Amino acid sequence: MTTETLIANLKELHPVGPLTNSLVTLAALRLEELQRDLVRLRRTTTRPEPSRLEIAAMLIAGSYACQDINPLEANIALKQADKLIAAAKEAE
Repeated sequence: MTTETLIANLKELHPVGPLTNSLVTLAALRLEELQRDLVRLRRTTTRPEPSRLEIAAMLIAGSYACQDINPLEANIALKQADKLIAAAKEAE
C-alpha cells in the first residue's frame, strides 16, 4: 500500500465516535505532512546527475589509472560518456 493510498483511505474512514474520528483525521494530516517533508528532503539531498565531464573523468580514471592520457583517449572517454548518458535517458 502506498502512502498516498493510505492517506486516501484514512480520509474516507468515518469511525464511530468523535475522539476516534479526530485521531484518524489527525493521523491523515500528519501523514500528508510527512509525505511532503520526504519529497522536499529528496529534492535537496539527491545528488544531481553527473555531467559529461564527470563521467568522462571517471572512465579515464578507471580505464587508465596507471597510464598517461593523451587527447585522443580523452576524446574517446567523452564519447563513451555521451553513450552512457543517452542509454540512461532511454532507460527512463
